[in-house]
Amino acid sequence: MIDIKQAHSYVRALFHAILAESENTDSVRSTLMNQYPTYTFLPLKDEVDRAYILKSADECIISISGTKNLQGWIRNGQCLIDSGWHYGFRKSFRTLLMNPIIEAMHRFRGKVLIYGHSAGSPIGLNAAHFIRSSFQRNCEAITFCGPQAVSKMGRDACRNAHVCMTTINIDHHDVVDNVTKLIGGVNYGKIVYLPDVGDPKISDSIVIDKLFMGHAPSYVCKALKELMRIWNKAQDAYIDYVKTFAKV
Repeated sequence: MIDIKQAHSYVRALFHAILAESENTDSVRSTLMNQYPTYTFLPLKDEVDRAYILKSADECIISISGTKNLQGWIRNGQCLIDSGWHYGFRKSFRTLLMNPIIEAMHRFRGKVLIYGHSAGSPIGLNAAHFIRSSFQRNCEAITFCGPQAVSKMGRDACRNAHVCMTTINIDHHDVVDNVTKLIGGVNYGKIVYLPDVGDPKISDSIVIDKLFMGHAPSYVCKALKELMRIWNKAQDAYIDYVKTFAKV
């Protein structure tokens, strides 16, 4: 069996980001318990978002889903800046994750890892800032294809809290990661651009394929595999395993 814990950190991040998007909690639980048998699993869900917290004595993994429904798209559009932060994503963090994170951090001194795809990326940045600023825990966020969550004011707050954030984007085939720049959003942290591996060719509609499918987790898998090849990292088997969980 593939041991995802042995994969490159970017591949592990994508594994968790994709699993967080599944509606089948029992299947997610089974997959995670096979990979992390000594960890506890806490699924989180409301009318807008899904996430989970996977925790051992020395590691806490928080993985957050991307946009899944109409309520999520409405949230995405709530883009007024709230004290330096995108209002909708900040609201989602507070509603779904803040209280479970407070509970998870109680008497915990280990490392926190935050993963997410699409909307899970800016929500994850909110979580990382909260953990660093409120608990001063060792925390790292690795996310994919995320729109900006902050204005310059929010970026300064993240810098002051020493938030460690890497966002992995598909530059040529994904418009989502730049969309909130139209209303003053800015990048924060390290940005990694995946190599161009051609048109997604996921949808039969050329328009849909070019506008949306470059954002799809399966296409991220394809581009990430090429990045690992360029870096001379033997990750094909891990990425092929991760791709089996991608719906699109």
